[in-house]
Amino acid sequence: MESTDVLVIGSGIAGLCAAIEAARTGATVTVASAGKTMSGSSFFPGTWGLGLIGPVNEDDEQDFIDTIQTVGGGVADPELVQTFVRGIPRAIEWLEQDLGVELQRPQNAESAQQKQFIPCFDHKTRMWRGLTRKPLEDALTTRIESLGIRLLPRHELIDLVEDTNGRITGTVLYDLTENRIVPFAAKATIIATGGTGGLFERSLTSADVLSSSQAIALAHGATLTNIEFMQMMPGFIEPKRNLVFNEKTWRYVHVDQPVDIADDKLDDLLEQRSGYGPFTSRLDSRAIDLAIDQAGAEGLALHYDFPREDVPEFVQTFATWLQDEHGIAPTDEMRVAMYAHAANGGIKIDKT
Repeated sequence: MESTDVLVIGSGIAGLCAAIEAARTGATVTVASAGKTMSGSSFFPGTWGLGLIGPVNEDDEQDFIDTIQTVGGGVADPELVQTFVRGIPRAIEWLEQDLGVELQRPQNAESAQQKQFIPCFDHKTRMWRGLTRKPLEDALTTRIESLGIRLLPRHELIDLVEDTNGRITGTVLYDLTENRIVPFAAKATIIATGGTGGLFERSLTSADVLSSSQAIALAHGATLTNIEFMQMMPGFIEPKRNLVFNEKTWRYVHVDQPVDIADDKLDDLLEQRSGYGPFTSRLDSRAIDLAIDQAGAEGLALHYDFPREDVPEFVQTFATWLQDEHGIAPTDEMRVAMYAHAANGGIKIDKT
């Protein structure tokens, strides 16, 4: 049986950051992941990157907390929301100053106030940073190597191991390359395997988001919470599948097929739909998502009609990425369908 002080299951942002912090204490650390290292939702190639949102200052913290509670409809744990929001500035500082990740910023103060920088379902701009894949991968690789963290790609979690007192003492992994079982003893096991997107036929996650770890944790005494709350988002199926559709661009969309929406209402609904990514039934713009669903497996046909001048920075970044990385021009006909994007629930945790 192999052994380590800390075994991290999952090599996305959460898993690798946890591994780095554990290794800095002097512990021996191993990271196992069902796919390649740095995969899963965190490193999903179908998006330009991740937008990091935080309070502008301490005075903005409570407004941000209240907004999350309101948008969450009373489902979110208030204590966890407070812990989350108040930890954001420190976490971003850790990424930039400690880990050395180069984060994007709005070009200037005027750009930062554009409505495209307002977070989903929010009512104002916040502090915004852009986290892109290459700078993050480079910084993580350097730190992992310097700390001697062992990486086990293509090692899937099969089960947890308990002692007679019910304490988790290790795991059973399956080496997908060598086709063999690997028992692993560990003083601490961290499960950071992402959400349940892998259960869906269309998912904006990598194929190695298996969704099985929640069931394994449940079988060993953990509690699952809010697992019915999935973010369902539009994504491209043509001219290329599994690409995130940037919600801020809905206001520039021209729909190329008949939909069950009156022409005099369509533009207003597209403008409202530009304010958020995941589907919601609470706003009138749900009609856009329903039209996508009614279009069936072939998706809703549309193309962009961007203004010739003064394209907002956030939109321009996405359009440039779409063309440079995937060869899709704004004038191309595109087809959009609904995808499972992210899970708003999972294994229940507390602030410690």
